[in-house]
Amino acid sequence: MAQEPSACPLIPEIVKTCRTIATIPSLMNSPTMIVSMRYGKRLLITGELRRPTELTSNDFLEIVDVDPVKQIAIVIGMSPPPECTSLHWLLQQARRDINVTLQCKGIKLPSTLERSLPTVNTLDSLGYLDLAKTVLPALQDHNTILINSQEMLTISKSLSDIEQTLRSLVG
Repeated sequence: MAQEPSACPLIPEIVKTCRTIATIPSLMNSPTMIVSMRYGKRLLITGELRRPTELTSNDFLEIVDVDPVKQIAIVIGMSPPPECTSLHWLLQQARRDINVTLQCKGIKLPSTLERSLPTVNTLDSLGYLDLAKTVLPALQDHNTILINSQEMLTISKSLSDIEQTLRSLVG
């Protein structure tokens, strides 16, 4: 891991979008989130779970390469990568139409919305390789799914699409 901040020019745009997402009423007080975005062959990802309003450019890591089986990553950034780095990497490697992945933890959704979203129930003991194998089929027909009814995972082609998706779901 290189102990220097990422200099990716996309970081200010991601921070701005995350702060805008934080103004969505259902998301204002809750979730902590991990956001990742494709950057060429690399992956930008937030280093720690953060509330969207607290994100700064120093919170981002640049993932150069990942070996999900050995759980090894080549990382540029100031903090260790989150546990879900392999999941985000695998999703974006498996599907070229996914450029942005947003994972919200601790989100409180209206029960009608919770019932309408596909839910993937997994064992906590699953590794991220097995989790990706479970999640990918559910993402074929939906851009947003729930994982164990505790996490919301949203994928999209762009930051603006992810914001629109969240506004239409929980806004």
